[in-house]
Amino acid sequence: ETLDLHKSTGVTEANIIYDLFEGLVVFSADGLAVPGAAESWDVSDDGLTYTFRLRADGKWSNGDAVTAEDFVYSLRRAVDPATAADYAPVLAPIKNAEDIIAGKTPPDQLGAEAVDAKTLKISLKAPTPYFIGLMAHHISWPVHKATVEKFGDEWTRPGNSVTNGAYAIAEWV
Repeated sequence: ETLDLHKSTGVTEANIIYDLFEGLVVFSADGLAVPGAAESWDVSDDGLTYTFRLRADGKWSNGDAVTAEDFVYSLRRAVDPATAADYAPVLAPIKNAEDIIAGKTPPDQLGAEAVDAKTLKISLKAPTPYFIGLMAHHISWPVHKATVEKFGDEWTRPGNSVTNGAYAIAEWV
């Protein structure tokens, strides 16, 4: 179907996406949510704010640093009605996500903020104890903004794609 992690819905594609990209959180071999692109996170006492600290060594396949702004851009893209992401409702616990998905609120009002280059703050509309597990879904994972903007719908093609996971795509057969 597609390797655009915000538009993909297939299991086959997801298995490839999990090799090409890495989210804040990933699932370990024994099914536990563990740090991925984030080295750690804290949850506020009221359960409404998650603060993720990104790994200092996080890089895109072109050598750019993975930043908190990459996640802000990507989360906004995922809930933007223009993206038409079938899995956007996975992000509904994030403040304003449902109104953005419904086209009632602009994507820049999403409860995601880059505090600095390596610190991402996500604000929720209500406490969501399973939120960390949701962050392991590829709808919440980052895309490389400059690549998406340069290549549009062709950004995932070999020669265009920039990834932050263990692999980069070499050919599409």
